[in-house]
Amino acid sequence: FGQIDFDFHLGIVGASHNTLMLHMFTSLKRVFEFKYKISQIAKNFQEKHHILHQQHQELYEAIKLRDPELAGQKMEAHLQFVEKEWIRDMQRYRAQQKL
Repeated sequence: FGQIDFDFHLGIVGASHNTLMLHMFTSLKRVFEFKYKISQIAKNFQEKHHILHQQHQELYEAIKLRDPELAGQKMEAHLQFVEKEWIRDMQRYRAQQKL
């Protein structure tokens, strides 16, 4: 899921034709890889995977409809979810490292 997730987001950034965003995003590839590895230790990985897939599908549909407001809302909700889950996963990871 990690590479597919990265490629999905890279495709969206690439479609924006924003060179600065493209360079910034590609520089985050290692962060994505690390985040994916950390998230695998989470007990709810399968459930999270399902939610992420659904969010990606909703974002794709909004883009396909050429509805920038809806796409922005879907992306914002997705990023908020990812941020919350990443913090939770990092806390679990750090707790396991202390064991």
